[in-house]
Amino acid sequence: MKVNGLITRLTMLAALCLTANANAVQVELFIHAPQAQSVSVAGSFDPWWQKRHPLVRDTEGYWQVNLDLPPGRYELQFLVDGQWRHNPDFKQIDDGLGSINNIIVVP
Repeated sequence: MKVNGLITRLTMLAALCLTANANAVQVELFIHAPQAQSVSVAGSFDPWWQKRHPLVRDTEGYWQVNLDLPPGRYELQFLVDGQWRHNPDFKQIDDGLGSINNIIVVP
């Protein structure tokens, strides 16, 4: 009986995840950093900002990544060669800790 209950809960969790991803919107995040060797982005779209999403550089020095995000408001920063930075081309907010975060809103 416990096994069936566990399977039912896992099935419901999987369905919930699929439903959440069905509403996701592809969002392009970018920053101009022509001299950088590595760039990634982290934000409130991942719990506690734990995951770093690597960006890819183009020939003009822009780094970009496309992320599938569900609707919502997110704060983010770019990690450029080990230093946290924001993109001046995106909306910004003071994080209350002495840094500036970018803000994006996914409709």
